[in-house]
Amino acid sequence: MKQALARLALIALVAVIAFPSNSQAQGLKIGPHVGLNMDGSDIFLGVATQFNLPIKERSMWGNLGMDFYPFIKNVTTTRVNADVLFPFGIGGFELYGGGGLLAQFSTYDLPEGSPLDDSDTDIGLNLKAGFLLGSSGDGYRPYAEIDQTIGAGSDFSVRVGIFMAIGGR
Repeated sequence: MKQALARLALIALVAVIAFPSNSQAQGLKIGPHVGLNMDGSDIFLGVATQFNLPIKERSMWGNLGMDFYPFIKNVTTTRVNADVLFPFGIGGFELYGGGGLLAQFSTYDLPEGSPLDDSDTDIGLNLKAGFLLGSSGDGYRPYAEIDQTIGAGSDFSVRVGIFMAIGGR
């Protein structure tokens, strides 16, 4: 059941990235990132997408992301997040903050015959703040952000990456 939920989350992320609505395509950005989980000192790799959310007159962004922790011994961990971010443009960069939901899927490499559960799924909340360099019309934009998770490990992490525009800007 937990593996099916993880696959469903991955399919949903790919579908949103591959088949954006017209309003999303005007501001769709996707790109890789690398980060450090400060609580466990674990490095993670990931991919994220950001798109415009035209809700009323307020400028908001949708943010979907997936983090992989490939360097933890005997554990495979994947995190999927869905957030709403609020941008605050200032000159040549944009500050943003917001939050959303996070699902963490972990599988443990246990010794044969172990009575312990070999997988775990946790749900938590995300709080994010960060900044994008460059202007909204640029084809690519480097970014850096901090992320506090409440539940699902309650971790604090820092990540840097680059968003590349797909379709309109």
